[in-house]
Amino acid sequence: MSQTNTTVHKQGSPTVHQLRRVFILSNARRLWLADLKDKLAKDGWDNVISRRDLTLDKQQRGVSVAVDMSIAEKAEVFVGNGVSGLPKFLVYCSYFI
Repeated sequence: MSQTNTTVHKQGSPTVHQLRRVFILSNARRLWLADLKDKLAKDGWDNVISRRDLTLDKQQRGVSVAVDMSIAEKAEVFVGNGVSGLPKFLVYCSYFI
């Protein structure tokens, strides 16, 4: 993931926009996220954060997924697999039924 690969060109336009910030939408383990954030920072990204960096109370945790989705909707670029833990778990369980 080189910083030069993050240049976005609008189709038919010579305008170039450099992406600089990353918000990681993941419920992965803290150690894995810390490693990813470190690699992205070393790659030249200005600001790398994840939901795990936030301190949330019980009420805030209840709406944290909605906040994540709102952030993703407003992002210039969103990359994800579109699979949350529950559907993945249900598919896994269906193999045993």
